[in-house]
Amino acid sequence: ANTPFRFHKHWNHEGGISSPFIVHWPVGFKARGALRRAPSHFIDIVPTVLVLAGGQQPETWKGSPAPALPGKSLLPIFGDDRDLDRGALWWCHEGNQAIRMGDWKLSLRKGAGWELYNLKADRSEMNNLADEYPDRVKTLAGRWETMAAEFKK
Repeated sequence: ANTPFRFHKHWNHEGGISSPFIVHWPVGFKARGALRRAPSHFIDIVPTVLVLAGGQQPETWKGSPAPALPGKSLLPIFGDDRDLDRGALWWCHEGNQAIRMGDWKLSLRKGAGWELYNLKADRSEMNNLADEYPDRVKTLAGRWETMAAEFKK
Protein backbone atom coordinates (compact mmCIF):
# COMPACT_ATOMS: atom_id res chain seq x y z
CA ALA A 1 0.00 0.00 0.00
CA ASN A 2 1.04 3.61 -0.51
CA THR A 3 -0.97 5.50 2.12
CA PRO A 4 -2.68 7.97 1.78
CA PHE A 5 -3.06 7.13 -1.90
CA ARG A 6 -5.53 4.60 -3.30
CA PHE A 7 -4.57 1.10 -4.41
CA HIS A 8 -1.07 -0.36 -4.80
CA LYS A 9 1.61 -1.18 -7.38
CA HIS A 10 -0.63 -3.22 -9.69
CA TRP A 11 -2.87 -0.18 -10.36
CA ASN A 12 -2.41 3.13 -12.18
CA HIS A 13 -3.94 5.16 -9.37
CA GLU A 14 -1.54 7.27 -7.30
CA GLY A 15 -1.02 4.43 -4.81
CA GLY A 16 0.38 2.33 -7.64
CA ILE A 17 2.49 4.90 -9.45
CA SER A 18 3.74 7.35 -6.83
CA SER A 19 7.19 6.59 -5.51
CA PRO A 20 9.81 8.72 -3.81
CA PHE A 21 12.86 9.53 -5.88
CA ILE A 22 15.89 10.76 -3.97
CA VAL A 23 18.72 12.32 -5.95
CA HIS A 24 22.09 13.22 -4.44
CA TRP A 25 24.60 15.20 -6.49
CA PRO A 26 26.64 17.62 -4.33
CA VAL A 27 28.53 19.06 -7.31
CA GLY A 28 25.43 19.51 -9.46
CA PHE A 29 22.82 20.85 -7.01
CA LYS A 30 22.91 24.08 -5.05
CA ALA A 31 19.66 23.35 -3.21
CA ARG A 32 19.87 21.02 -0.22
CA GLY A 33 16.91 19.07 1.15
CA ALA A 34 14.53 20.66 -1.37
CA LEU A 35 11.42 18.98 -2.75
CA ARG A 36 10.41 18.88 -6.40
CA ARG A 37 6.74 18.39 -7.18
CA ALA A 38 6.82 17.99 -10.97
CA PRO A 39 5.46 14.62 -12.07
CA SER A 40 8.15 12.38 -13.48
CA HIS A 41 8.35 8.79 -14.60
CA PHE A 42 10.85 5.97 -14.86
CA ILE A 43 11.06 6.75 -18.60
CA ASP A 44 12.82 10.01 -17.67
CA ILE A 45 15.90 8.28 -16.23
CA VAL A 46 17.57 7.38 -19.55
CA PRO A 47 17.27 10.88 -21.06
CA THR A 48 18.60 12.36 -17.80
CA VAL A 49 21.60 10.03 -17.66
CA LEU A 50 22.34 10.61 -21.36
CA VAL A 51 22.53 14.38 -20.79
CA LEU A 52 24.69 13.98 -17.68
CA ALA A 53 27.06 11.60 -19.47
CA GLY A 54 27.31 13.84 -22.52
CA GLY A 55 25.78 11.14 -24.68
CA GLN A 56 23.02 11.20 -27.22
CA GLN A 57 20.39 8.85 -28.49
CA PRO A 58 21.49 6.83 -31.52
CA GLU A 59 19.95 7.88 -34.83
CA THR A 60 19.42 4.27 -35.93
CA TRP A 61 18.72 0.97 -34.21
CA LYS A 62 19.20 -2.34 -36.01
CA GLY A 63 19.17 -0.59 -39.38
CA SER A 64 16.02 1.44 -38.80
CA PRO A 65 15.52 4.96 -37.46
CA ALA A 66 15.58 4.83 -33.66
CA PRO A 67 12.28 5.75 -32.02
CA ALA A 68 12.23 8.92 -29.97
CA LEU A 69 12.83 8.46 -26.27
CA PRO A 70 9.48 8.68 -24.47
CA GLY A 71 10.93 10.44 -21.43
CA LYS A 72 12.37 13.88 -20.71
CA SER A 73 15.56 14.89 -18.96
CA LEU A 74 14.91 15.71 -15.32
CA LEU A 75 17.83 18.15 -15.14
CA PRO A 76 15.64 21.28 -15.49
CA ILE A 77 13.59 20.34 -12.41
CA PHE A 78 16.61 19.30 -10.36
CA GLY A 79 17.65 22.94 -10.24
CA ASP A 80 14.22 24.52 -9.81
CA ASP A 81 10.81 23.38 -8.55
CA ARG A 82 8.82 23.85 -11.74
CA ASP A 83 6.86 21.80 -14.23
CA LEU A 84 8.67 19.66 -16.73
CA ASP A 85 7.70 20.60 -20.27
CA ARG A 86 5.68 17.50 -21.10
CA GLY A 87 2.39 16.95 -22.90
CA ALA A 88 1.20 13.90 -21.00
CA LEU A 89 2.23 10.86 -19.01
CA TRP A 90 0.62 7.60 -20.10
CA TRP A 91 0.26 4.21 -18.38
CA CYS A 92 -1.02 0.79 -19.34
CA HIS A 93 -0.49 -2.22 -17.11
CA GLU A 94 -2.44 -5.49 -17.23
CA GLY A 95 -5.53 -3.81 -18.68
CA ASN A 96 -5.39 -0.86 -16.29
CA GLN A 97 -4.97 2.47 -18.07
CA ALA A 98 -4.25 6.07 -17.13
CA ILE A 99 -3.15 9.37 -18.58
CA ARG A 100 -2.10 12.56 -16.83
CA MET A 101 -2.09 15.97 -18.47
CA GLY A 102 -1.26 18.82 -16.13
CA ASP A 103 -3.28 18.45 -12.95
CA TRP A 104 -5.88 16.18 -14.59
CA LYS A 105 -5.65 12.40 -14.50
CA LEU A 106 -7.91 9.88 -16.17
CA SER A 107 -7.65 6.35 -14.81
CA LEU A 108 -9.36 3.10 -15.73
CA ARG A 109 -9.28 -0.15 -13.78
CA LYS A 110 -9.69 -3.20 -16.01
CA GLY A 111 -13.40 -3.97 -16.30
CA ALA A 112 -14.52 -0.60 -14.90
CA GLY A 113 -15.20 2.83 -16.39
CA TRP A 114 -12.95 5.86 -16.65
CA GLU A 115 -12.38 7.88 -13.48
CA LEU A 116 -11.32 11.53 -13.65
CA TYR A 117 -9.41 13.37 -10.93
CA ASN A 118 -7.97 16.84 -10.46
CA LEU A 119 -4.76 15.92 -8.67
CA LYS A 120 -4.04 19.47 -7.56
CA ALA A 121 -7.27 19.49 -5.55
CA ASP A 122 -7.52 15.75 -4.84
CA ARG A 123 -4.17 13.94 -4.92
CA SER A 124 -5.65 10.93 -3.09
CA GLU A 125 -8.19 10.42 -5.91
CA MET A 126 -11.22 10.33 -3.64
CA ASN A 127 -13.61 12.42 -5.82
CA ASN A 128 -14.27 10.98 -9.27
CA LEU A 129 -15.21 13.93 -11.52
CA ALA A 130 -15.95 11.90 -14.68
CA ASP A 131 -19.71 12.59 -14.60
CA GLU A 132 -19.11 16.30 -13.97
CA TYR A 133 -16.61 16.74 -16.85
CA PRO A 134 -17.61 14.31 -19.64
CA ASP A 135 -15.88 16.40 -22.34
CA ARG A 136 -12.57 16.25 -20.45
CA VAL A 137 -12.97 12.48 -20.09
CA LYS A 138 -13.54 12.18 -23.84
CA THR A 139 -10.52 14.38 -24.65
CA LEU A 140 -8.16 12.56 -22.28
CA ALA A 141 -9.43 9.12 -23.34
CA GLY A 142 -8.80 10.09 -26.96
CA ARG A 143 -5.29 11.23 -26.12
CA TRP A 144 -4.71 7.95 -24.27
CA GLU A 145 -5.77 6.01 -27.39
CA THR A 146 -3.46 8.10 -29.60
CA MET A 147 -0.50 7.52 -27.27
CA ALA A 148 -1.29 3.81 -27.02
CA ALA A 149 -1.24 3.53 -30.81
CA GLU A 150 2.11 5.35 -30.95
CA PHE A 151 3.72 3.00 -28.42
CA LYS A 152 2.45 -0.07 -30.28
CA LYS A 153 4.35 0.87 -33.44
